[in-house]
Amino acid sequence: MAYVNNFQCCGFLAREPEIRYDAEGRPRTIFVVALNNPRKKSPSYIDCILWGEQGVRFTDLCNKGTEVYLQGEVETSVFTDRLGSKHKATTLVVEKWSASRSTKDPSVLRIPKPRLTE
Repeated sequence: MAYVNNFQCCGFLAREPEIRYDAEGRPRTIFVVALNNPRKKSPSYIDCILWGEQGVRFTDLCNKGTEVYLQGEVETSVFTDRLGSKHKATTLVVEKWSASRSTKDPSVLRIPKPRLTE
């Protein structure tokens, strides 16, 4: 049986993306995406992580409220807090992304109109 772990979604950034660096100095961008569900009155929220220069570019172009399309792999981890309680966290590790509307700088994402040639 083949291994398939592929998740795709389109939603809006629920807060500003944040760049953090691991112990080796590699950038990782963490952010939360709100997914609207017409059957529910409140959105679902997905924690996301984007590694490397892609994440830096993401932070440059996107901010809270930006509509994004994401594709990646779902990862679940278990951790113990300071009080000894175990928690489970599910995160989307983003491999591909695009922003369809940015509220940060609309000129960056604007597609020029094609010129008609005679």
